[in-house]
Amino acid sequence: MKSIVIGFLIFLNLLLASCQTSSYKIKNQQGSINQIIQAIKQAIGQPRKISENGRVYFSEYFNSEAEPIDIKKQTPIERFYAKISILGDRRPYDIETKVIKENLKEKKYVEDSVDEKLSGLLKDNIKFKLNKSLEEQNILDDFRVF
Repeated sequence: MKSIVIGFLIFLNLLLASCQTSSYKIKNQQGSINQIIQAIKQAIGQPRKISENGRVYFSEYFNSEAEPIDIKKQTPIERFYAKISILGDRRPYDIETKVIKENLKEKKYVEDSVDEKLSGLLKDNIKFKLNKSLEEQNILDDFRVF
C-alpha cells in the first residue's frame, strides 16, 4: 500500500512539473513577419544578437528593474536578457518570450532561471505593440510594389 501512495505522489509531482511554463507565447499573430520584427525591436531596443534565420532575438543585458546594464563599466552579480522566438513558417505566427536570469559564479555567468514576471511583462508589451501596428496597417503594407 505504501508503494502505491509513493508511486501516486511521484506521478502527481511529475504531472504538476510538466504543467509549469517557463516561457510565454503570443499565439496566432496575423501580422506580417516585418510587423512582428518591428514590434520586437520596439520592445527590446536594438538586439544584441539575432539568429541566422532571423527568427530568434536576444536583448541587451538589463537588471531586475529592466534598466540597461553597461557590461563594460560594471559587473553585476546577476543580469537578465530577453530571448524572443518567432515560431512557424507562415501566418499565423506564434511568438515565444523568455527573460533569462544569469548569476556570476567563479568569474563566469551561468544561466540560473527564467523570470516569469518579466517574461509576462515582455509578452504583454510585444502584444500591445503588435495590436497597435495592426490598427495602423495599410492594405499595401504586405506587398512590395517595387
